[in-house]
Amino acid sequence: MNEDLTNIETLIKYLNGILDAGNSRPPNIPSPLILVGAENKTGLSPREITKDIITKSQKIGIPIGPLPDGTDSIMEKMVYTIVETVVEHIIKHGKVTVVIPPGVPVTVTGLAGGVLPVVGQGVTSTYATGKGIIQ
Repeated sequence: MNEDLTNIETLIKYLNGILDAGNSRPPNIPSPLILVGAENKTGLSPREITKDIITKSQKIGIPIGPLPDGTDSIMEKMVYTIVETVVEHIIKHGKVTVVIPPGVPVTVTGLAGGVLPVVGQGVTSTYATGKGIIQ
């Protein structure tokens, strides 16, 4: 590394490069798969996330489990506390907005005059938005 990390601008560029290196966009998922998949999601669990982090930590050689004197691992407690706090913030403050673009086919049904069944077809004519809850 030939970077001069005493310069704040260079340091920020370097850190942004490291943070951006791990970013990749998830693939686009077809709508029917989202509809089916959403029903099968279990929701966010701090315990399950912590378990996965600890398992991965063990795989790369980080010692886990009780300390040599038998006391609980402070690192594992810290990981759980961090994960729990992040999940709480995602659930409390996270926002999901759904956008339906113009041109999406729609079918409507109803009763004409409260008696005769009516079916109509068309397309959305403008953007529509909806809201959701992260769980």
